[in-house]
Amino acid sequence: MARAPLRTVRNSELFSLYQKLCDRHEFSEAEKSALLSVAVMLLNEPDVLSVTLGYRIIVLYSNLTQDFEPLYDVALSRGYMPIVQSVTRAHLDETGDTHFFPTYFSSLLEQYEIENATFTEQQIALSSFFEENDNEDVVVVAPTSYGKSELISKFCNRNSDQTICVVVPTKALLAQTKQRLLSGLIDADKRRVITHAEMYHGDAKKFIAVLTQERLLRFFTEHPNLSFDTLIIDEAHNLLGDDQRSLLLAKVIILQKQKSKNSAVKFLTPFLVNEENIQPRYIDISPQNFSVQESLKAERYKIADFREHTEKNYDQFFDEFWLERTLYDESEESYIISNSARKNILFFNLPKKIEEFVRVFLGYLSPVESSVLEKVCQNISDFLHSEYLLVDGLKKGVLYHHGSVPDIVKLYAERAFSDIPSIRYIVCNSTLLEGVNIPAEKMFLLEFKKGLRNLTQPQFRNLVGRICRFSEIFDSETGNLKLLEPEVVLLGSQHV
Repeated sequence: MARAPLRTVRNSELFSLYQKLCDRHEFSEAEKSALLSVAVMLLNEPDVLSVTLGYRIIVLYSNLTQDFEPLYDVALSRGYMPIVQSVTRAHLDETGDTHFFPTYFSSLLEQYEIENATFTEQQIALSSFFEENDNEDVVVVAPTSYGKSELISKFCNRNSDQTICVVVPTKALLAQTKQRLLSGLIDADKRRVITHAEMYHGDAKKFIAVLTQERLLRFFTEHPNLSFDTLIIDEAHNLLGDDQRSLLLAKVIILQKQKSKNSAVKFLTPFLVNEENIQPRYIDISPQNFSVQESLKAERYKIADFREHTEKNYDQFFDEFWLERTLYDESEESYIISNSARKNILFFNLPKKIEEFVRVFLGYLSPVESSVLEKVCQNISDFLHSEYLLVDGLKKGVLYHHGSVPDIVKLYAERAFSDIPSIRYIVCNSTLLEGVNIPAEKMFLLEFKKGLRNLTQPQFRNLVGRICRFSEIFDSETGNLKLLEPEVVLLGSQHV
């Protein structure tokens, strides 16, 4: 952040107002005016982080005071049209105010509507960029939940004469990505969607493959004369790793380009500082780049440390902690329950820790009365075993998800969590959070590792991006602008 505005805010009484805003305290009219003045100053700074902080103040202010005019004005000026639509629908219309500007801007919204959905200015620009470069190598950097799945589906529809491969980072994503593609393909597109080499018998001239890098290498090995017209690399930041899977991903991209120099490779990632970093060696490509600069969500962070028995708020812009309260009279499990949202993700690293926690956690919950839930429990019992821990968890509204759970059960669990309101918790590790789309409003991190290493900053950001997706925030029936403030709790556990 630019030092001048940050120093001004930090070394004045305005920073204490900012803390009050984060803590959701009440304000006098003079304090409200001061906060909005700070936000306007920051929004007019040239650097991105200052603007982001100014926008964050506006989001927190509007949700706290229920005065949505500042958020409406900022969203309108920056092309955040889903927010404009939500404010207009839920707040401005309640007054019965039909003066010129809301009416005019309601008409303006139509320019941002595609297939009954409203998009931001940069989402539309991204869609246009992707279409204009259908046959070119591209790198797209866009936040999680920004519509990359729709980009892939629309690309496949526009290029029905191509053989396309979508490379996903985990097996957990294969079934969901295939399902999303099938639901997004137009009826006229009769291409098969395959997820492993054995599904291809050489009879289809054009098809779509959804494969991990391991399955793609096997595909090339079993069908050496076959190549793809387009390779789409989802979660392309995995190329930056130094593990064997990252190396293998680079190898299959190189192999594809050697097979067909004219084929296109499209890299999709939620974060990347320098696009050149993900270009593998030994191939000559100069991809067109598109990086989304806007950020609609203002994440809140809290540290609940049961080793020190303290709950602290944390602000990422000023790198400041401040004490909220002490936690001597509360267990970790009861804390999670009392601070839960409608849908919650609980993150662990190891499958063993997941199941250990679930066994303890269930002791704090009461059975859920639901005929739909009973049917799900019965279906899983018939497939596996009636005493399977997953069934015990479901009876109390808890699911878990890790690599040792059978794939068909994982897919069933993801659908159940999305569709059944009484299932409020899903306890998982990175097998779920590497791109799988599930609805969740709050995240509790009880471990801070992925494998043997601590979470990197990009990995952490990727996890956080999995909650409060746009489809939930702006849902016409259940959406809520308070979801623009996703809550993340880092829980310092005594048991990990």
